[in-house]
Amino acid sequence: MSYTLKFEHPHFDPDAEFAIANFGVVKNGGSLELDEEAERVFVMERGLSVEDAFKGDTTMQLSGSSSLSPDELKSLLPPPEEEETPVLTTATTTTANVAQQPELPPSQDEGGENLDA
Repeated sequence: MSYTLKFEHPHFDPDAEFAIANFGVVKNGGSLELDEEAERVFVMERGLSVEDAFKGDTTMQLSGSSSLSPDELKSLLPPPEEEETPVLTTATTTTANVAQQPELPPSQDEGGENLDA
């Protein structure tokens, strides 16, 4: 079987034409039959299934079912994003070397002498 995609937008005239994805042009209130190749190309280009792409779109009515097997559809979709597990590290500080570093004389701004004079 394959999908039938009906497009109907209430704010446009019935003669208005719309390009739907790469499926072709349809008049307002008209429908398109999606063959297997059109569905395959859509999934590869968009990275999501036809059902997911038009889910919740009130101007699109999708009927029928995918002409792709579940295995083929899964192989065409990008792998699901894995949540990255944050790497926890403990911070260590070294205080032993601080006492051994030479102390710089205060600058003129800090009340020290002008060493350039």
